[in-house]
Amino acid sequence: MSVLAFPDPHKAREEASLWLARLDRGLGDEERAGLRDWLRDAMNNRAFLEMGKLWRGLEIIAVLSELFPLNPEVLNPQPRRSFPSIALAAIAAACISAVGTLMLAGDTPWSFFDPRRPPPRPMFSETWRASVGQRQFAKLADGSTATLNTSSRIVVFYSPLARDVYLSYGEAAFNAVRDASRPFNVHAGRRVMQASGSSFNVRVFPDDNAELTVTDGQVKVLYEPQRPPYTAERLRDDFMHIDTIVGAQELALVEPTFQSVRKLEPREVDARLSWQRGEVTFQGEPLEQVLAEVSRYTPTRFVIADEKLRDARVGGYFKVGDVETFLESLRENFLIDSRHDEGDRVILTALPPPS
Repeated sequence: MSVLAFPDPHKAREEASLWLARLDRGLGDEERAGLRDWLRDAMNNRAFLEMGKLWRGLEIIAVLSELFPLNPEVLNPQPRRSFPSIALAAIAAACISAVGTLMLAGDTPWSFFDPRRPPPRPMFSETWRASVGQRQFAKLADGSTATLNTSSRIVVFYSPLARDVYLSYGEAAFNAVRDASRPFNVHAGRRVMQASGSSFNVRVFPDDNAELTVTDGQVKVLYEPQRPPYTAERLRDDFMHIDTIVGAQELALVEPTFQSVRKLEPREVDARLSWQRGEVTFQGEPLEQVLAEVSRYTPTRFVIADEKLRDARVGGYFKVGDVETFLESLRENFLIDSRHDEGDRVILTALPPPS
């Protein structure tokens, strides 16, 4: 017996949103080829255009037409049947779709005649951004809040069944209001984190990995049915392949196919969330790692001229964007000198130890 696999428009829209998030941060050659292959499917093509209009408005058509050829059937559908047959089919399809949507939302067609029925929730989206060196507070339409860290962007889609937040790039802290009928889903990298009545922080990295820190309540990292890459350095981690609940004061490292969770000390939570009060905190990290973090908040670029400095340990609290005070602290406390070159870069060298 053969089994027919029916197209899944919901899955196509979900994948389209993930591709749009990657498009926002920039596609590599391999990803660009993958998107081109994915767009060859007519349903995927339609979903991409549909979600793209919500994501960026009508300008998405021009953007996509430059990058990839959109299916002509999507942009210019050609009639193939007579008007009466099309009209009857459209009416039937609309009725079936409407009833199906109502049933999925927990309603029945006759519930519309119930005077106690609450007004329907609209379907719409909103976009929030923070530029380099800025923070952006966002009061979301459902009453939740989001605070975006430097160089971050979120797009929020509201529907009767869910609140879907796509963190395209960067980092954001969320306070998700409780709504039993609509989970609050944060899409970061290739994974989904589901919350309701929780406070948590999510950071997404260019390699599609994400970092989840929960400060209050619980957040569920949804199951991803693939095998992780077992490597020697990760064998000690507690890998999880099922829906994973991350509780308060816990950190989850969320990779494309698995996640690992560990408990955080209060000082670690404070350090990870110090950006929300305009600071960056270091607790003995290597200088190279410290500079990568400081660079998130400024267009200034740093160059380590002495290789031995890369592993020099740095600690302390620094105001984001205040490069000169940061450099002064490196000079006074860690014997690391600095100078500006003609390209407005900061060159770091080692100072001799005091005699």
